[in-house]
Amino acid sequence: MKFTATSFFLLAAPLVSAGCLPPTTPPATTPPTTGSTKPVGWVYIKADVIHKGEHSTQCHNDKLHQTDKWQWNFYGENDRCKLYMYGDIECTGTNTLKLYLTDSECSQSFPHGFDELEYAKARGSIGKTPRHDDEHGYMRARIHDGVLYVINRGSDVWTRQIAILQQIHRAILTAPSPSEIPNIEFTILVNDHPGANVWSLARHSAPSAANKEVNNTWLMPDYGFWSWPEPHIGSLDGVKEKVGKVEEGLTWDTKISKAVWRGSVHWNSGLRGQLMEQAKGKAWSDVQQLNWKKNALSMEDFCKYKYLMYTEGVTYSGRLRYFQLCRSIIISPPLQWRTHLSPLLHPQGPNQNIVLVKEDWSDLDDVIKHLEANPLEAERIANNTVNTFRAWYLTPAMEVCYWRKMFRAWAEVTDAVGDVKLGDRGTRWESFVLMGRLEWDRTA
Repeated sequence: MKFTATSFFLLAAPLVSAGCLPPTTPPATTPPTTGSTKPVGWVYIKADVIHKGEHSTQCHNDKLHQTDKWQWNFYGENDRCKLYMYGDIECTGTNTLKLYLTDSECSQSFPHGFDELEYAKARGSIGKTPRHDDEHGYMRARIHDGVLYVINRGSDVWTRQIAILQQIHRAILTAPSPSEIPNIEFTILVNDHPGANVWSLARHSAPSAANKEVNNTWLMPDYGFWSWPEPHIGSLDGVKEKVGKVEEGLTWDTKISKAVWRGSVHWNSGLRGQLMEQAKGKAWSDVQQLNWKKNALSMEDFCKYKYLMYTEGVTYSGRLRYFQLCRSIIISPPLQWRTHLSPLLHPQGPNQNIVLVKEDWSDLDDVIKHLEANPLEAERIANNTVNTFRAWYLTPAMEVCYWRKMFRAWAEVTDAVGDVKLGDRGTRWESFVLMGRLEWDRTA
């Protein structure tokens, strides 16, 4: 769920189920502009509004409409929302938890969640699905009549492959109608680097002649959206719950006013080494190379800090989605790699949810000092991160919506599969997940 205030400021306002609390002294602002009018949802809120220089307290406990003061993006009749300074809002609504949304409900609930699919589809027909049988990192599978089959599996981190297929299986099972899932054959690649015309984890931010072929990839949700056991992180929802508990007792003022980073300079040594150099000796710095026994932090511990340093690794880094669960500010050089949710990153403007610095981090000190000197601006950016990701797009509903839209988009650009004989479909997922093999040993 998301609220966007493009024309006015709101004071921090508590959610109420009846009546309104007394207004609080509002901040200065500029007059709003005019919007449209349409019903979009149902919430119970109190808002302190400045409109054309005048302050008023407004109660809303009915169907909301867009007016000359508001631009709302609420969906569903059971959303419960909290308003923040500068018009930010955090909502926990039923649509972010529902796994059985229709295609139109997915589009309405997550209006900017599928831009990468449109980008991929616009490249045109792929034709026959690439095979890559037995190659490292690849796995070939199919969906036939609403059933997931595994056709071939190359070697790689087993948990990554399983986590991706678990997501796909959940998206199939929770589809409102089996008829909406087309029969398709596809190849997934769980390596960090993308592959051409397969389902990959990331692509180059700036396609070039040198990387054009490999950049013709289709972005899928990362395996960590299911679980990431190797670094002891676990499921995304589990991390989200822990983060929520940690942040319950924190305000922006009580967070640690330091920039935090843990990692290895072995991967992407130039970028990470320059961060270490620029942060050395600074009062605001808690930037350290990772030592698992001495200075490791849990994902929820990162959320105790105001400033989270994001560094890409071999390609993208899986830590970004966990940072986006925090009411903190993510700071990074311009990103060289895109994931399926990259279109939601805003480095400037009223919806800013990431702060970009120079490629060599040389302006990091100035950026931190600016944010420290402007706490209202800093808190707005941190709130935007939570509003966009933790409360909205990093949710199970968005995940299954993305997968089902990906199935349909893929079917539009690949050769029709048609009816495949039972013996030629592969090994059913239910059997493969138990044994991790395409063929079981016969015992009799």
